[in-house]
Amino acid sequence: MANNYLQFSVMLPLPESEGAQEAVKAFYDEFQKQRDEAEGSGDPDDWDEKYDLQSDMSGGEVWIYAEESGSVEAVADFIQEYLKHFQMDGGVYFSWAETCSKSRVNEFAGGAFLVTREQKFVTVSSDIIHQHPEIRVLN
Repeated sequence: MANNYLQFSVMLPLPESEGAQEAVKAFYDEFQKQRDEAEGSGDPDDWDEKYDLQSDMSGGEVWIYAEESGSVEAVADFIQEYLKHFQMDGGVYFSWAETCSKSRVNEFAGGAFLVTREQKFVTVSSDIIHQHPEIRVLN
């Protein structure tokens, strides 16, 4: 039996203000509370299935990562809310990898997000197939 993983790692800057770590912790706790309330309300997004966020604040940054599984969409949502809440300009880029513990055909993929306060841009490795319909894929 093979194990599949979805892994990512991204660093967010701490806001440039006094008490930044406490402010980020409070924001994170409120975000988690809203997630829990949505889960309890029978939200069709099914938060348990789509959301896994591990974080660590150290060295002046917030590290968000998943070692085995997670939802890149939920992380992109979190990053966008973070940028809005702390009024940060610019964008945050992160990529992810979908891997398998055994070499199996079509069990590996990945993609990337670029997130700003206003927009989220995403690309996934399989998009290349859709971008070139003139090419017959042999596998």
